[in-house]
Amino acid sequence: MKMKKLISVGVVAATLATTILAGCGNSDSSESEDGRKNLSVFIFANDHESEVYKDMIAKFEEDHKDTIANVDIQITTQEEYSKTLTGMMTAGDLPDVFYVGPESVEQFVENGYIADLQPILDEKGISTDGLVAQEALDSYRYDGEKTGSGESVYI
Repeated sequence: MKMKKLISVGVVAATLATTILAGCGNSDSSESEDGRKNLSVFIFANDHESEVYKDMIAKFEEDHKDTIANVDIQITTQEEYSKTLTGMMTAGDLPDVFYVGPESVEQFVENGYIADLQPILDEKGISTDGLVAQEALDSYRYDGEKTGSGESVYI
């Protein structure tokens, strides 16, 4: 059977939404003059995935135009991603939304770079149930805290 990669739009949108609500991520996140948030996103993707992400971000901006002024999305190759993210971390300039593998969650939580999203999801009634396999969600837990979610699912 041929494997297909499905981008979990709802998971990324929920992550963006919790970023807005939590004010997590980059401490230099800014507000526009009218008080709406500016968000930064850093991901790796190939060409066809890049277009999907750009379309998804544009829809997110449209759906949240009363609270979001701009989403600055930076897309790089998988080969460059880790080096660039490490540089951002060293400079204290992490984006609001970024990807780390499950093996890196502990390091990022312990260094204060990512926070528990579950209380925010619960407060706002945002559910990831049915969007991603439970095993994928659990791989982003640390000390029982939900620190993130995988961005894609393979079937």
